[in-house]
Amino acid sequence: MAIDKIRIKKYQQSKVEQWSQALDIPVTKFIEDAINFYTRYLDGKQPVTTVESVNQIDQTEQKHPVETTVIDVEEPEDFDGGIEL
Repeated sequence: MAIDKIRIKKYQQSKVEQWSQALDIPVTKFIEDAINFYTRYLDGKQPVTTVESVNQIDQTEQKHPVETTVIDVEEPEDFDGGIEL
């Protein structure tokens, strides 16, 4: 059985064009890949996608100790609230 024409519904046409453009492949290739994916899914042979593992950084390692500066001034008039550089 040879089928050389596939009809895409009007409501699907814009999405098919968007995806094929985003993937930088012709519409016919996108449709062919979609059909292959779907038939593999129906056969129970879902494609395997490998994802690189990302080392998760422990958030406790990222925290830096916060230094608290206590200003002890006997005479409040002597403290001007500035920062010494």
